[in-house]
Amino acid sequence: MNTYAVWFKRIVWFGILANFTFAILAFVIPNQLVTWLQLGSLDSSVWLFNYSVLLVFLSCFYIPAADEPEDYIVNSWLLVAARIIPATTFFVGVLTAFMPKGFITLGIGDFSIGIIEIILLILTLKKSTSLQQEDQNLATTIPKPLDLLNMSQAEIDELYKQGSVGEIPNGKSKGIAIIAAGTILAKILALLSKLFFWEGKYFVREEKFFLNILPPFEIRAFKGEIYKGNGRFCEGEAIILDYSQTSLIFKKVKEEMREIAPGFYLAQVYIGDKRVSNFTLEF
Repeated sequence: MNTYAVWFKRIVWFGILANFTFAILAFVIPNQLVTWLQLGSLDSSVWLFNYSVLLVFLSCFYIPAADEPEDYIVNSWLLVAARIIPATTFFVGVLTAFMPKGFITLGIGDFSIGIIEIILLILTLKKSTSLQQEDQNLATTIPKPLDLLNMSQAEIDELYKQGSVGEIPNGKSKGIAIIAAGTILAKILALLSKLFFWEGKYFVREEKFFLNILPPFEIRAFKGEIYKGNGRFCEGEAIILDYSQTSLIFKKVKEEMREIAPGFYLAQVYIGDKRVSNFTLEF
């Protein structure tokens, strides 16, 4: 969370409430307000009423920035200007004896809020830019399923080792078979598999089993058990996909997988003791 943005919002809302309070007092007790703030004589309250109405409408334009300063940058900068510029005119007006000394109080209030807002706004936007850059850097480092078809087997293996066990997935996933990794055949075999043989898995986490999804009608078949255990490819735990107790055809097949990005799993496929291929699953 951008802490600076949170504080910017609070200060803006404080300023809005201060404006509304001034406007309400100007309507209810205009003479007492002018006397209290030493704004000079009040022969007619018309100007104060008009000023208060404009102040309320101006404050309404602050509200978008008070909620989402990073999305309403123009509003954010304008509300800062709407504090600092009037405050400056109050200071100049008092110094030139054009305005009563009481306007110094209004000027100090507006200027103080404006300075705090501009500092927090600069820090907010700087932090936001930094977070966006981090997100972009993270996005570029997280591989996509099709990226693995361009990798060598050694690169895929390293990616698998860096993965974590994570939580056993649940529901439908889209899969890509990786056969003959690092060769020109990888993409061709992945496409053929997708069209005719296999296109993903369906997991039922609570009952600890999964089914393979077969094209072209997404038929669910070839049940297997799923659990966490020690993987054979490298040290550490993996999510094991085991057919030994559920399928005669694939009795000797065992798969293990790890999560290499949120909702993105990379798996090793073994027939007996021999590793034959990889695949990815995306939820």
